[in-house]
Amino acid sequence: MVLGVVVASCSSGGLDPRLQEALTKLQEMNVDGAKRLVKEVLEKHPQMCEAHLVRQLVGFQGIAREINAINNLFSIIQSDISALDISQIVDTFLRELLEPVEEFASMMYESSDVVWRKGCRVYVEDFPLQVNFGSTVSISVHLRGLMGATESIVFSAFSGALLSAMDLMFSHDLSINISSVMDLYTLIRTDRFIYLLRTLGNFMEMSPNFLNWHPDPLEKARFENIPERMADVSEKLASLVDTLSREGRDKRSFVRFYDNGDGTLDYGDTVCINFDGEVEVYAKPYTVQPYSFDIPYWVTQDLLDQANDLLLRLSAHMRGESAEALTWFHISEINGFLLAMGEEAVPDIIAIQPMAFFAGPATAGGFPNPPQPKPLRELVPYWYKDPVLGNISFMIEGEIKDEFSGDFYINAGDSPHFPDSITFYGETVTGLSIPYDCISVPSSLPDYYTLVYTGFQDPSFNGALKVNLAEITVGGFCFDQDTRPSYQDFNFPDLYSVNKVFAFLSLRFGSFIVPGLDYLFQESEDLGNLFDYSSAMRLFFPW
Repeated sequence: MVLGVVVASCSSGGLDPRLQEALTKLQEMNVDGAKRLVKEVLEKHPQMCEAHLVRQLVGFQGIAREINAINNLFSIIQSDISALDISQIVDTFLRELLEPVEEFASMMYESSDVVWRKGCRVYVEDFPLQVNFGSTVSISVHLRGLMGATESIVFSAFSGALLSAMDLMFSHDLSINISSVMDLYTLIRTDRFIYLLRTLGNFMEMSPNFLNWHPDPLEKARFENIPERMADVSEKLASLVDTLSREGRDKRSFVRFYDNGDGTLDYGDTVCINFDGEVEVYAKPYTVQPYSFDIPYWVTQDLLDQANDLLLRLSAHMRGESAEALTWFHISEINGFLLAMGEEAVPDIIAIQPMAFFAGPATAGGFPNPPQPKPLRELVPYWYKDPVLGNISFMIEGEIKDEFSGDFYINAGDSPHFPDSITFYGETVTGLSIPYDCISVPSSLPDYYTLVYTGFQDPSFNGALKVNLAEITVGGFCFDQDTRPSYQDFNFPDLYSVNKVFAFLSLRFGSFIVPGLDYLFQESEDLGNLFDYSSAMRLFFPW
């Protein structure tokens, strides 16, 4: 089988024959063979751009292969639970299971910098990907075209997000008490998502180390990798539009850009992604064709400049560079995007300082040094003995439409929440209950829509969040809560203010999500026919 390869780069000698062979191996879905060949090239030429680009492709196909292996393993477990030692499910087993995924993701991420800096390109005649999810969804597609820095940036973002998720997870102790798993099985309720969330509190009570820092210092140190990776990915994403505008003009490109004549990527242009194949859902096949879409009217150069500025500020913030290190990012900064799309602006009610989550609350002198992060165990909701059902539950409640009957911890209409005091780690914690907040589910939203109220241990998330209730205008009598001085400007939140802000945003963006999905699925009839997305949304996100 022969794979045609064309290289556009600074080198004049063409593509190394071993890289051509590696691409042929990928076409045959021989990941290990391709990986070995790329490694041989990089051992002699560690900065060869084309080798790093092919290495990213190897990593991408390798992740797909490992997802299939995990899928097959869980199919076996489902049919024969004795095939797995249940005591290893969460910690040891999960780490071993994801180790190959992490290796391939690392390959993709580590090679992105060279490709991004040097800008080489490789023409791939056929790059197959096959991924299965459970026994219901099977995706088999073929990517074709000239690939370069544009695709490398996307690979970097994908692999960076995956690696960060694994660093966040594995920097913590994931060991659980096995009896808590059995207890959870007997207590779990899936008729309401809130009931499921509440039930998970049983893990915390029964497993005293679960979600604390991992006892191995090297594993705990993985948490420190995330800020720099976020900074790096943000910087690369800021260059994505310019890179696509430059590379996508070549009609052989995997992602092609058809310009309307003004020289920039904006309204009136068309983007085409060159892939085809088949997606099978519940044994029903759907043909996938090259996907084209017109840039929406609200995408302007000014809007793209705002997005790039935000990404570069985030990059500088996460690296602690200059004055940007202490930046607070306000939710109102997205108003330019919302207004451009014809949506109503969101009030300036929330500000985020992402680095504080990883380092601790900042002062005028900067973030704590050494960093003072909190483990997830100290950030999740309080858990307590449920006085109604008698089991250990997270402090999570909800509100539905006023005209519908409520149930345990799901109230009809606006209501107060949480017990005033609980026993937590053997001590009494008081002052937890919050009053009416004058926010309720409107009749225009679906019947199942639920506002979620959460009793966070730390509503500021280690100093990363501030809220301002002064900009929220709602009717009704709220027991004078909103007139307190601490609510009239940006301050670290308490349970009342953080839940009121989250409820407000839930309604604001919840009402925007469904029309947004409608737009996306109207853009692609083939994708829209894959499944009833409204049913899927209700299954996984019943609020």
